Amino acid sequence: MVRTGVSPDICRVLFGVGVGASGFAHHRAQPECGSSQDGVAQYQADCARVAGALAVPRPLAAIMILLSVRIVNVKELRRIRSYSKPALALTIVTFGVVVILGVELGVLIAVALALVNRGVKTSRPEIIELGRRPDGHWLPIAESSAEPTGEIVVFRLNGPLWFANASWFHDEIKLHLDQTPDVTGVIIDTTGIDDIDYTGASVMADIVVLLGTRGLQVAMTHIPGQADDSLERIRITQELPERCLFASTEDAYQAMIKPDYSSAIKPRVREDR
Repeated sequence: MVRTGVSPDICRVLFGVGVGASGFAHHRAQPECGSSQDGVAQYQADCARVAGALAVPRPLAAIMILLSVRIVNVKELRRIRSYSKPALALTIVTFGVVVILGVELGVLIAVALALVNRGVKTSRPEIIELGRRPDGHWLPIAESSAEPTGEIVVFRLNGPLWFANASWFHDEIKLHLDQTPDVTGVIIDTTGIDDIDYTGASVMADIVVLLGTRGLQVAMTHIPGQADDSLERIRITQELPERCLFASTEDAYQAMIKPDYSSAIKPRVREDR
């Protein structure tokens, strides 16, 4: 919001002094109607003393206002608004805090607000049910060209899976299955998960066990990366055979529709959440 290299304190000083001096100069030229000559003379004398203290001519006040406006990147604010109105509100609030409370305390509060905002957003990431196009590409079912695959459902979580949302993700999957009793197979697409902590990986294993106890076929897509490493450390293959891990959703789907596909494995005893 503030252009690089310009302190918000400068913006506060320039704008405050500029507006104050400009408003004072305008008001000085317009004494109250009906005032006596002595009152006008006293008013002008008071104005002269204040003007001397400010020592800011009206043209300089206008320059200060112009500089303070130029410091604020209006174009960037418009881009933030087009991205998200809550993001714009957060930007304005943090800027105001810096201007009012000063840089040091303002920046600390701004960072805290940004962390809280990020935590709230990642605690409820996007869960997408994917559909299949005739050419084998998988897209959100909301896309007109993607169709549900009948008795096989595909879930993708776009975002991190960590302690703040792991139980919520488990409950959302369970709720969807309760509402669709005709489902015979589930493909969990983990390619949209950029990070998994211990709780998230453990809950992912719980979900696999839950699906298995319901007699559903299970497959999982994964790609090398931090999330995949976390699943390996939690030993996801103790719940899901390696033959049920695939590099793409289409590979998982083609394997699952074959009559000899089986994700059955003797799982560890885990508590059904």
